[in-house]
Amino acid sequence: PADASVCHSYYLELGPVDVVGAPGYAPCSSAQGCDRCEMTDDGRCLNDGAITFRFCESVAPSPPPPSSPPLSPPLVPASSYCEEGKIPFGMLITFGSSNVSYNNLGFYPGDDVTCTVGPHSNVGRHCPDALQEAPCGCGCMCVGDGLSQGPYGGPPLPEIRFEGAGLFFDGTVEGSNGVPFDVALTNTSSYKPWTSQINGRVNPESSELASVSMAANTQTMFALRAYRPGTNDPQPLDGVGGDDHRPAEGHVCIFDFDNGVNDTLQEELRACNVTDWFTHGKSLRGIERGLCPNIGTDEYLQFTNTGTGNQTCVEVKALMMGTGQDNPKNIHDILMADCTMYDRCPDNGLSPASDKQNRPPIGVQDVTTCAGGSSEPAAGVYPDIEDPERLRGQPFRWTVPKFACFSFVASEGFEFTFKVGPSADGFYGRTFFFNGYSEPDCIDAP
Repeated sequence: PADASVCHSYYLELGPVDVVGAPGYAPCSSAQGCDRCEMTDDGRCLNDGAITFRFCESVAPSPPPPSSPPLSPPLVPASSYCEEGKIPFGMLITFGSSNVSYNNLGFYPGDDVTCTVGPHSNVGRHCPDALQEAPCGCGCMCVGDGLSQGPYGGPPLPEIRFEGAGLFFDGTVEGSNGVPFDVALTNTSSYKPWTSQINGRVNPESSELASVSMAANTQTMFALRAYRPGTNDPQPLDGVGGDDHRPAEGHVCIFDFDNGVNDTLQEELRACNVTDWFTHGKSLRGIERGLCPNIGTDEYLQFTNTGTGNQTCVEVKALMMGTGQDNPKNIHDILMADCTMYDRCPDNGLSPASDKQNRPPIGVQDVTTCAGGSSEPAAGVYPDIEDPERLRGQPFRWTVPKFACFSFVASEGFEFTFKVGPSADGFYGRTFFFNGYSEPDCIDAP
C-alpha cells in the first residue's frame, strides 16, 4: 500500500514480470486523466476506466513528478475524435481498453504457461522417440488438451477473443457515438507458438498492445473478426460515407518487425485486399495520418506491392536486427507526439546512453555522437521517464520505424499471413504486437 506521506505520488502498478520487461511503478498525474486519489468499488480510478491506481490516504498533495505519456484512453464519445462539423466513420479498434475473455489460439491456451517450445521446455533440445508425435512437435512441452469449449458455448475455437475492443461508426449522425463490438484473432492455418503464455495481452494494466508468439521457421494465416458483444454472432460492419461514398474501413497496425543475425528469425507479413498501408514517412495512398515524415523506414522495412485498388497485396519484410529489449509496450512508444524529438541529440551527446550501447544478444554497436540539443538524423533517445524503463536512453531508431498499418474494407475483414524465419539452432521464435490505429476516419457530417 502507498505511504500516506508520499500520497502526492500516485502510482500505477505495472503488474507481473513479462517476457521482455521488469516490474515497476510509474507516476500518475492529472495528465493521465486521474486528478483525485479515489477509486470505484471495482478498484478503478474514478476518472479513467482503463487504468487501475493504488489507493492512498488524503493528504495535501505536492506537485507530481514528471510522468510518462499515458496509455491510450478507453473508447469515448465520438465528439473527441473529430473536429467540429465532422463525424467518425468506420472501425476503431483499441486493445488497450479490452478484456481477453477467451485465449486458445491454435488450441494452445494462453495466459498460463501451457505450451513452451524449445530449450526452455522440459523436453529440452532433444526429442525422445516417445515425443515424436507430440501435438506441438519435437521440442515442445504441452500441458493439457486446450480449452473444452468455445467462447459463450459450443466447440472450442482457435482464437483469442477481445471483449470491448471496437467501435463501429456507420457514417450517420445517429451512429456517431459508435456501436461496440468484440474482436477475435483466429488462426486459419496451422499455428505453432514459441510460448503461448505471451498470446493475448501479457500485461493489460500497463500495455495497450496485443501480442502473439510464433515458433521459428513457421508461418500462419490469421483473420480478425468482429462479433456482437458477448456473443458468437458476427457484427455487421456495413456503411458508406464521404463525398465519394466509399465503404467503411478499418485500420490495424503490426509492431516490432525484427530481423536477426544472418537473417535468422526474420519476420515477414503478407496481406491482400488492403486499401492502404502506411508507416512513418510513407503511405500507399499518400494520406497524411499524423505520422512523422522525417522518420525514414527504408533501412528497417521492405514493402512490395502487387495489384491495385481494393485488390492490392502488400508484403512487408523486416530488415533491421532487433531483440526483446527494444519491444514497444504502448502506442506512444511508436507514434511520436513530437516528430522533432526523433532527431534531437540528447544533452549528453550520446545516442544511445552509455549503458545501452551493447545490444545483447546481438552485440551490435550502433552509437551516434552529436552536439547535445542539436538536430541530428535519428539521434533522439527515449526520455528518462519512459515506460517501460528498459527503453530509457535507447534510441528511438531501434523501435519507432519498425511498424506498418493496413487499411481494409470493414465488412470484408482483415486477413494476413505472418512468417518467422528459421533460427540458427532450430528453436526459439518471435512475438509480434498489434493494435488498431489510434484514430478513426472523419468525414463531413451529412
